Amino acid sequence: MEEFFLAMKLVFSVAVVGILSWILSVYGNLWHESQRVRKRLQMQGIKGPPPSFLHGNLPDMQRIQSHAKAASTCNSDHSDQFLAHDYTTTLFPYFEHWRKQYGEELATQLAQASQVASSRSNRLLEKESGRPMWAWLLFAPLSY
Repeated sequence: MEEFFLAMKLVFSVAVVGILSWILSVYGNLWHESQRVRKRLQMQGIKGPPPSFLHGNLPDMQRIQSHAKAASTCNSDHSDQFLAHDYTTTLFPYFEHWRKQYGEELATQLAQASQVASSRSNRLLEKESGRPMWAWLLFAPLSY
């Protein structure tokens, strides 16, 4: 009977060590790596909003999008129809909001993918950082 309890303690301690090492591994892969990329971008002068742990900037994007949608419905006057050719501010109000705060180039994070967004010449360029070279060649934008 005593051997059974000793074996159970051993199994329990191995399970606890395994779970703790898995948690540290997940932390290292998910959070620490994304913060390392973010720090590299900040050293290059590219700043951006601080991300949350697992979701990145997604909660902020949703909040800014809902505020912009609420503001547009409150301020909409159907007698004065205005057609804007700058559709990026309508579709992506969070980029406009962050561009005013952090400048023309900013770094955002969607879950664990870091992105650099630049608004030069009225176009939005995004580049995912940390991709291997074959992914850049495979998923590169088409140029005409």
